[in-house]
Amino acid sequence: HQDLAYYESPPGMQLLHCVAMGEAVIGGESTLIDALAAAYRLREVRPESFECLVRCPATFVKQRAGASMTYRRPHIVLAEDGSSDSGEMMENEIVAVHWSPPFEGPVMLPPG
Repeated sequence: HQDLAYYESPPGMQLLHCVAMGEAVIGGESTLIDALAAAYRLREVRPESFECLVRCPATFVKQRAGASMTYRRPHIVLAEDGSSDSGEMMENEIVAVHWSPPFEGPVMLPPG
């Protein structure tokens, strides 16, 4: 997952890793992925799922004592080109991916 998805302007790149573990710790390996490459591949193999992640905003939430942060945005953000054709828009450059299941709140979709 990515941290800080509930910020309006999260960091452009994040690398989360474990620097040191005690000898008794089992597991804890880090796996780094290229989220943009994954989004481009999703567009190829599951275009309907890709479109849903572009069109349906997710709610990212962080709550702790004295603070509550919430921000809504799609999981996948495409570059805007002024196109009014929604099919053509789905081919635009992918400019951001926001993936943070531990911080996702309720989905709020418009009626329809």
